[in-house]
Amino acid sequence: MVSLDKVAYTSKLLKNNPSEKLLFSILTLFSCIFFNNIIISLIVLFIMYLSITYLGGIENKLFFKLISIPLVFLVIGVLTIIIVKLNPNQESLFKINIFSNEYGITIKTFLQGLTLMLKSLAAVSCLYFLILTTPVLDIFYCLEKLKLPKLLVEIIGLVYRYIFLFIDVAQMIYISQDARLGYSTLKASFNSSGRLISSLFLTALKQANESFVCLEARCYTGELKFIDKSYISSKRNIILILLVNIILIAIYFLTRRVI
Repeated sequence: MVSLDKVAYTSKLLKNNPSEKLLFSILTLFSCIFFNNIIISLIVLFIMYLSITYLGGIENKLFFKLISIPLVFLVIGVLTIIIVKLNPNQESLFKINIFSNEYGITIKTFLQGLTLMLKSLAAVSCLYFLILTTPVLDIFYCLEKLKLPKLLVEIIGLVYRYIFLFIDVAQMIYISQDARLGYSTLKASFNSSGRLISSLFLTALKQANESFVCLEARCYTGELKFIDKSYISSKRNIILILLVNIILIAIYFLTRRVI
C-alpha cells in the first residue's frame, strides 16, 4: 500500500504554503461541483494532473493508479443512470430487448452519465492534489489557522493515524489466516472474516487504552500539540489561484448554452 503522506514529503511543492494549496484545492473543487459542465470538469482534471505531476514531481504512474480507484465505482454507478427503459420508437445509441421491454442508452442519459463521471473524477483530483503535495501535519496546521475546534482537529488526526495502523493489523491477520487455509472454502472464509473483524475490534480497544496511558504518562492535559510552522505567503500564487478560478467561471458562462 502506498503511503500518501510519504509521497507528499517527496513533492516539489512541499515547501509551499499549505494554506495556498488548500485554497487552490477547495476553490477549484467548488468550481467543479457547482458548474455542471463537461468542459469545466475536463479543464480541472487536466490542471490537477499538471499540478500533481509536472509541478509536484509525482510520477504519472502513481497519479493514474490513484485516479483509477474511484473510476471503477463510477463506471458501475453511471451504468445505472445511462441505461433506461425506452419508449416505443424512441431513439437510442444502444438498446436491448429484455422480457419484451426495450432498455438502452439515449443521448441525454449518456451526456448525464459522462458529465457525472468527469465531474467526480475532477473533484477527486482536487483532493489528490492536496493529499499528494501536502503532509497531513501541514493540513492540521491549516485547520488550526482556520480556527476550527481543537477537539475536531485532534479527532481527525487520530482517525487518520489509526486508519493505516488498523489496515496493517488487518493485513497481518489475513495473511496468518490465509496461511492456515482460512479462506480455502466459502464457509471457512465467512468464519475467518468474522474472526478477523472481532480481532481487529479488540485490537482497537487495546490500542486506545495503551495510547491513553501513554498520553497520561506524558502529562496529557486534554490538548494535543502540533508543530507550529511559519510559512511565507506568496501574492503571486494567490493571484494565480484566483485567476484560474475566474477563468473557469468565464468558461462556464461562455459554454453553458453549448453543453
